Amino acid sequence: VKWGGYILMIAAIFETVFAVMNFMASGEKLAWDATALNKPAAAGGAPVPPAQPTSQTDQPTASSSDQV
Repeated sequence: VKWGGYILMIAAIFETVFAVMNFMASGEKLAWDATALNKPAAAGGAPVPPAQPTSQTDQPTASSSDQV
């Protein structure tokens, strides 16, 4: 291996180290982190689906006998 190969290996090591440092600084959890297992979700469970809009036909209408 000539001098260029050594420079590439050193650059690859530096790139890997800085990528790991950046990941650790981001605060993300590691997939294999044992402390992240068996913890409840931050939102309190399963996501809630959005509410369905109601149409005007679903609303009770006032009849003429209800008016005084």
